[in-house]
Amino acid sequence: MNTSPLGNRHAVIDIGTNSVKLLVADLGQVLRTVVKESRHTLLGEGLFSSNCLQPAALARTVGAVQEFTSQALRSGASTIRILATSATREATNSVELVRSVRAAVGLEVEIISGDREADYVFQGVTSEPCFANRPVLIVDVGGGSTEWSLGEGRRSAFRLSTLLGTARFLQTEPPSDPPTNRDLVLLRRRVREILRVEVKPNLDVALASFGSGQVRLVGLGGAVKTLARLVVASGDPCAAFGEDMPGLTAIQIREQVERIWSLRGAERRCLAGVPPEKADILLVGAVIYEMILAELGFSELFMSERGLRHGAVLNPPTPVFRPGRSSSPMSHTRDAGSSVFPGLGSATSPQPIPPEL
Repeated sequence: MNTSPLGNRHAVIDIGTNSVKLLVADLGQVLRTVVKESRHTLLGEGLFSSNCLQPAALARTVGAVQEFTSQALRSGASTIRILATSATREATNSVELVRSVRAAVGLEVEIISGDREADYVFQGVTSEPCFANRPVLIVDVGGGSTEWSLGEGRRSAFRLSTLLGTARFLQTEPPSDPPTNRDLVLLRRRVREILRVEVKPNLDVALASFGSGQVRLVGLGGAVKTLARLVVASGDPCAAFGEDMPGLTAIQIREQVERIWSLRGAERRCLAGVPPEKADILLVGAVIYEMILAELGFSELFMSERGLRHGAVLNPPTPVFRPGRSSSPMSHTRDAGSSVFPGLGSATSPQPIPPEL
């Protein structure tokens, strides 16, 4: 087992609507990634029409959690947190996921609120040096929800969780194949409505406190990364990507929206830079980002490689439990949210690692 010498290696498993993701990282003067993995499990498949997690989706998700728990232990993690977000928050049978994970790996699932999710995303993104000391509006477009957080450094000025998700739209308002112009118009109208009613009234006030042009828009998640790969693959001479500060312009995003919405599903899955399993998710995610830039008045979207898992790993359980230590059984909790910032870890339950794994 490859263990961090000071026991500062921690793991977070994020159970999302579309994917299960793992991060193992060392905490020190800087956050150092040891392992970063993702599995496309579609936990939210069928959820938004039935309000229930489906058996096949549960099985895929629990299997990914088992794989990642073993991988975290092999990597020498001294703690493991398992977080669940939008799909599990909404499902009427979320206890089935919690019980299945407990039976499979002996660890508890933390069902975190949208506010807690936005807080962790903010902490994770602003731990990246290029975003650490400038005002940022962070938008994390997921399968079931979109989390918003605005702030600078350690100061969070605004946070919000909205039911704006790629899987949600694909299930409740699926476009035809090939998608029609009417499908695109309706999706743009629906996203615009959510932004104008649920986001802008409060966000505009918070943005104004930072001054015009000072805030940088930061996106994360599969959709924005795939959009970036599409732009690069298209040979756009204006593509402004680099290790330090990759970015997408509003014009580039709109061009890619028009491009992918002109293709059948089979054609989208063959595009260079598009993982086949994410071709349909991209169809909706690209429009969400397009409308965010248009409605909020941003001309460019930057990308972060950090997010929820990084923020959560910065708040490891206390006390630290290591393999072989015994602990009392724990029941899962449904997080009501926290306004504590910084220091979110103060409300975190310890997650013991069972010795038998």
